[in-house]
Amino acid sequence: MDSVAPSALPSKNCGLTSTSQGREEEPIGGPSLQYETPTAGILSWVPYGLVPYIQLMRFEKPHGYYTFLFPHMYGLLWASIALEQFDTRPSASISASKLTDITPILKSCLLPLAIPAGWFILGSVFLRGAACTWNDTIDAPYDRLVTRCRHRPIARGAVSPNRAHAFTILQSLAGLVILAQLPNSAACTVYALPLAILIALYPWAKRVTNYPQVLLGVALSCGQLVGAAAALGLKPETGVPDRGTKALELNILTELDVRSTSKSRISEVAACFFGANVLSAVIVDTVYAHQDLQDDIKAGLKSTAILWQERTRLVLGVLSVAKVALLAFAGVIMDLHASYFVLAVGGTAIVLGVMTCNVDLRDAEDCGHWFRHSILWSGLAIMAGLCGGLINVHVRN
Repeated sequence: MDSVAPSALPSKNCGLTSTSQGREEEPIGGPSLQYETPTAGILSWVPYGLVPYIQLMRFEKPHGYYTFLFPHMYGLLWASIALEQFDTRPSASISASKLTDITPILKSCLLPLAIPAGWFILGSVFLRGAACTWNDTIDAPYDRLVTRCRHRPIARGAVSPNRAHAFTILQSLAGLVILAQLPNSAACTVYALPLAILIALYPWAKRVTNYPQVLLGVALSCGQLVGAAAALGLKPETGVPDRGTKALELNILTELDVRSTSKSRISEVAACFFGANVLSAVIVDTVYAHQDLQDDIKAGLKSTAILWQERTRLVLGVLSVAKVALLAFAGVIMDLHASYFVLAVGGTAIVLGVMTCNVDLRDAEDCGHWFRHSILWSGLAIMAGLCGGLINVHVRN
């Protein structure tokens, strides 16, 4: 849990109450052990003074980076498919009989995407780091009430709020520098703004609505438009930014349609992937929220996990079917190869189906396990399917 409703807060002592003997009361979830310096993993390798800042970035918990990275990669790939499919960029002539010779395919099809993909990987580190630092700063008084959260750096007093704000700004500036390196950087920056604004609002959304996961999903899905904008600004077959007129295009969906030689229905494709990613965030974050369900109920927190409770498994099944349907519809619109439907659509259906049927929503550890693995494997399945679709369209052309 990342926050507690304001009504649950005591008025003094930074979220801790005292008994008549001056002892602190236990957090809502019960007693917690004293914080101990990590002795294993990446946190044991860095200087002691840097440990709290690495923890603020959640660097030791990489699964969260996937939620920021994958949407950018989806946008980069489906926009590249559109550009290839409708002959808006020249491609090397590769016959189907030479499909087994992977070198020219990689060089002319996937390799050009390596540069923006690399920037997205690096950018997701700072974007997620800034988001988590900001979230922990706003939620620190509430985190002290919950066993699982009370040892976060700001909550335990290892980092002051002012230093945390400075660290958020520093990471945000690093993200801006990375945005400037992307092809079509002006459009990328414009589409990154709503992402940043919604992420900034997220800590408060968790206190006033039953659907904070929806806001989070919309925020993360904006990354797809950043990825599509980057694809639009690439020079054919080189992967380097085109500093000509393409780099100034802001209305990327209209521009993709204009360059198409047929009705590409790009807006519908974008809507399908956008909606699928929103549903993905709702699904996995609802499972995540079940880790602290009882604590959250006592604290008065609002979330989809609390709203649905015993109906969660059924709702997850419905949302999973809807996500798979949106992915399939996008593939139909773009007339993608069977590899996309097998890998992206089928792979996602398997991952979400297995999770929905097997996750024990009453077991916090099991919820965390499925949260981590469903993000990774469903994301990789979609990326693999999009890569397969891009290669096929490239060869076909």
